Amino acid sequence: MHRKDMNNKGVALVTVVLFFLVLVILLGGVMFSSISNQNNAVLSKEHSSAYYTAESGLNVAMEKLKKHLIDGNYADIPVGQYDAKIASLENFLNTQLNNSVGTLNGTSQTGTYTIQVQKSLSDPELYTLRSIGTVDGVSRTLVGDFKITKVLKELMKAVLTKNGINNTDGGGGVIDGEVASLMETPGSVIKLSGCAIDAVTIPTGTPATIPNCSPAIPVKDLGTPKPVFDATAINTALLQYNDDPANLINLVDNGGNLFTFPLLSGTQTGYKIGKLPNSNITFDLGTGADNRIFELYVDDVDYANNLVGSINVKGNGKLNVIIVIDSDDTKKVSGTDGYYNWGWNVNNNPLLTDLSKFQLVVKKGVGFSTNVNPTFTMPNGTVFVGSLLGNDVNLFFGNLEFKGFIATLGKSITFKSNGAIAGPMWIYAPNAHVSVESGAVINGAVMASSVSLTSNSSIIYKTYTGTIPFNITLPTFAGGALYPIGITYNFINFKEV
Repeated sequence: MHRKDMNNKGVALVTVVLFFLVLVILLGGVMFSSISNQNNAVLSKEHSSAYYTAESGLNVAMEKLKKHLIDGNYADIPVGQYDAKIASLENFLNTQLNNSVGTLNGTSQTGTYTIQVQKSLSDPELYTLRSIGTVDGVSRTLVGDFKITKVLKELMKAVLTKNGINNTDGGGGVIDGEVASLMETPGSVIKLSGCAIDAVTIPTGTPATIPNCSPAIPVKDLGTPKPVFDATAINTALLQYNDDPANLINLVDNGGNLFTFPLLSGTQTGYKIGKLPNSNITFDLGTGADNRIFELYVDDVDYANNLVGSINVKGNGKLNVIIVIDSDDTKKVSGTDGYYNWGWNVNNNPLLTDLSKFQLVVKKGVGFSTNVNPTFTMPNGTVFVGSLLGNDVNLFFGNLEFKGFIATLGKSITFKSNGAIAGPMWIYAPNAHVSVESGAVINGAVMASSVSLTSNSSIIYKTYTGTIPFNITLPTFAGGALYPIGITYNFINFKEV
């Protein structure tokens, strides 16, 4: 039997205590969750900051590398210097980038990045850039692969001919470089001596006398398609001139053989001068654009006299001097039928690098039969820095300093010198036999119908990288060896590790 007057006051106290206990637990959970979220947010921010710091470091490293490649002109490396240039690149990577440290200031935190460089063991052209970004002890790492690719260029030849090459007769001559022949004409011969020849490229089955050297000189197959000697390019360049006197401005001596060029107007196409003075001449092209071309026609050239004087070209632009040789010219070299002598020095500075500043154009005029070409000569002691272009004109050179480009459709070019012809000299004569005699030395390259060397003469290969006059297209050569002249580069495989 229960008593109805039992006391329940203790139950209320326990209820209150339990309520407060539950409240404390809930508040503790909220506080723990808040603190945990705050810590996670801070950690997430540090992780993000570390990522962006690593990314910034990688970008800085790639920009430094890109600047080094551009400033170092890695896209255009001289022949034979590729290995040295790559060594220079690796030195930069190892000393300027590898283990380099940088800082990045954020809005509330400062991070550091460390750059590491590693070369691939399996691919010598592949490098890995690693950037480790650190913020308040939190690190993240990004990598980007840096790939270089060789820029290859076809190796031109010391001698490239349509037909024969012979350096064995009359005391012999030296060819230093590669030689090649299309052997187009039946009966063409290749007779070579000396181990300075790097390689011989000829059609399969072509008879050739190759010197016995150790190591043996490689003999390569010409392959297909064969190169094409484009003679039309020279004709096109010559036909562009309009020498109608009605369209030419007469140049006037401003005193002291100084000539300036007034502006052309209307139908005017160029300039003319009555004769070249037998003394020093200065042509001032003015201060306009450097790509301007001034065409100057010369009415009277005294080929017979031993001319003394220099032609100096200054100012901005390029000067083309055009002369025409007629068969009835009374001022040709006395006692030598068909010889026309050029005696002026041109740009009397062999160190001048702009070979397109001056160009002499020699045209075969009237009175010659179809099969007879005038012979344009440059005598001993002449200095010529520029280019020489001719149509059906043969060429004869003495002991001189010639630096530049020669192109002619004539049938012969003769070097008869007792000393070195200063170069580099590049010759393109698709119809001519080039004869190098009497100890003459050509530093450059020869493309011709045929070539012979005698009496201890030499052709020593030197590359040509400058502007070709009048955009004459040199023949491509399918059988040439490739060599690296530069590198291209790209960044690949950007990722976090």
